[in-house]
Amino acid sequence: MIGKALGTGKSFSGKINYLFEGKLEEREAANKQATVISHSDNVRVPYSHIDKKGITRMKADFIARSQSYKHYDKSKGYIGEHVLSFTERDLNDLKGKVSMKSMTEEYIKLAGIDKTQYVAITHKDTQNPHVHILFNRVNNEGKIFDATFEKKRAMYAGIVLSQKYGLGLPGELKKVAEEKGVKVMRMQMEDYKELRAGNELLQQARNFHHLEKLSASKGQQFEQRGDKVLLDKKEYSKTDMETMFWQNRVEALTDKEEKGKMMTDEKLERIGSSAPQTVQLSSLEEGAAQSNNEKKVSSFSKHNASIEEGKAKKTKRKRVSDYQQKINKLSTRKQLKL
Repeated sequence: MIGKALGTGKSFSGKINYLFEGKLEEREAANKQATVISHSDNVRVPYSHIDKKGITRMKADFIARSQSYKHYDKSKGYIGEHVLSFTERDLNDLKGKVSMKSMTEEYIKLAGIDKTQYVAITHKDTQNPHVHILFNRVNNEGKIFDATFEKKRAMYAGIVLSQKYGLGLPGELKKVAEEKGVKVMRMQMEDYKELRAGNELLQQARNFHHLEKLSASKGQQFEQRGDKVLLDKKEYSKTDMETMFWQNRVEALTDKEEKGKMMTDEKLERIGSSAPQTVQLSSLEEGAAQSNNEKKVSSFSKHNASIEEGKAKKTKRKRVSDYQQKINKLSTRKQLKL
């Protein structure tokens, strides 16, 4: 199964017409057999693809919600759409496990579009069954849907559901399945939490070799069978095991960092709480210290006094101007006799 987020649309009326009737040029001949398999409580849906009034009511509900947005702008789009694609093999593998309706509703929650108006519609006009999920980008709180990493979330949701139900992944998605975001999303699912909590070794092992050692020490059966692992008579998927190993390594590293931080805090607390040691001086040492201080003050004062005297002398020895020097010379000469 593949989950994919499509671009933002502007016309609810046009999009809904397409989902129920097909492209404009094919509407007379096309028979999409559109069926609503899930929807939010705040959307009225038609009872079948031939219920024209019901389709009109559904359009009105979506349009009214988008127009209620306080910053509504007709030129902007408020339509969101995701598509879930299944292969015939996927449907065969899902028989007896889960319905397409239940799987679609799980996807809607994982993709984060369950807090707004939505409707999920299946089509039977192609060989590969698929589900269109139409939703309003104005959520139930009157705010714009957070589209941050929307395409990645959609892709991750399809991968973790495939992992949960043992569905195959195309080659390019197998690499994506190793990303941290996929593991984090899988860790939040209730079935995964129950699997991990069911055996204490799954909360400790950091890889398959480590798990094999732990199971031997506890006397639990451990066997790898292709993409499955048998532990204590219970079967697990290898992908879930690898997510558990990754989670255990992260938690161990976090615990180690927290312990190191605690030790550092305790050390700093001890340092901060210890009073500084004071040195007790004898009377002789105190006298010597006082004498040294007095000598330093005296020498410092003399030094400052010499500096001040030098400045005073310099001010007295100011250079006499050339004109004054000539006058002084003339006044000292003897007067000439006539």
